[in-house]
Amino acid sequence: MVGTIIDRKNAKTEIMKRILTYALSLLIIVSSVSCLRDSESATSRLLSSVSGASGELVVVIDKTLWDSQEGLKIQEIFQSAVPALPQYEPMFNLLQINMAGFGKLFQNHRNVLIVSIDPAVTESKVTYQTDTYAATQVLFKVTGPDAASVLRTIESNRQLIFDKILSTERERWMRYYLRTQSSHEFNRLKDQHGISMPVPAGYRIEESESGFAWVALETPVSTQSVLIHYFKASGSSVFTRDSMIMIRNRLTLTKVPGPKAGTYMEIEERYPVEYKVFNYNGRNYAEIRGLWTLVNGFMGGPFITIMTYDEKNRRAVMLDGFVYAPGEDKRELMRQVEALLYTADFHSPEEAVVIGKKPKEKKKKE
Repeated sequence: MVGTIIDRKNAKTEIMKRILTYALSLLIIVSSVSCLRDSESATSRLLSSVSGASGELVVVIDKTLWDSQEGLKIQEIFQSAVPALPQYEPMFNLLQINMAGFGKLFQNHRNVLIVSIDPAVTESKVTYQTDTYAATQVLFKVTGPDAASVLRTIESNRQLIFDKILSTERERWMRYYLRTQSSHEFNRLKDQHGISMPVPAGYRIEESESGFAWVALETPVSTQSVLIHYFKASGSSVFTRDSMIMIRNRLTLTKVPGPKAGTYMEIEERYPVEYKVFNYNGRNYAEIRGLWTLVNGFMGGPFITIMTYDEKNRRAVMLDGFVYAPGEDKRELMRQVEALLYTADFHSPEEAVVIGKKPKEKKKKE
């Protein structure tokens, strides 16, 4: 009997120990989960999605400065005309708010410019940072001792600010295209043309033949198109401005007919055709942009053409984007098309490109 009583006491003691241990463990788990949730909440706030429409810029600036002569000059800078469009459209749509109003509603905005006057500083400066309040956010701060110095700093750094905002907007669209692409259309371009380019939702391959493909998105009010053209070439002569104009005109003459016989697309050379060369992701490109017109017709719109050399396949590749949207704004439509051009990559026929997960291999029966 003694042994049995001792066992029961030990059992009770063991049960109490387990209860205390369980309670302590539960408390630790609850505390840990609470801390984790707080941590995740903080992380999600830092990495939350950006807000606002593409092309918008929130300008955090005192209203008095905004309405001053210098402030009006600042507005002119950021609302300067987008080049190579048939009508005026501003570089950015501006949203002005005071610092006191820069709360959660605007802190996650995609593009932010904070302008402030501080008499304590000796000279004006501009700083730049990313992912401050939201993922992929672009935030510039311009501080100076007076309005005149702030304006000078913005004027001298305008292209840097423009380029950074526009390149980030382009990368946002590129990520969106990768998320929404059609694997079927992607594989058609890859298999038939050796070109890897996501074909986003809504787009479809309209034409596909040797050396040429036409990808387009049609809506009731607009058409966004990408022409892909490649050919054997050696030397750099095909990358000059005049050569690119000739190559594009020759292509659209035969591949982009108008709605009536005898009509076809051509570059409108009465409008300046901009030309530049640049390097993107280690690859050299030449670019022209301007307006296209329909010969013997009444259609037109903006275009951009970039050309590069595909070393793997020893060919020149022309990627052309154009928009037709009569009576509609075209700035964002063109920026979307331009972003699509930059997603293109090239591979030789023997290279495999895998989209999504590989299918599981079936186990062999022994």
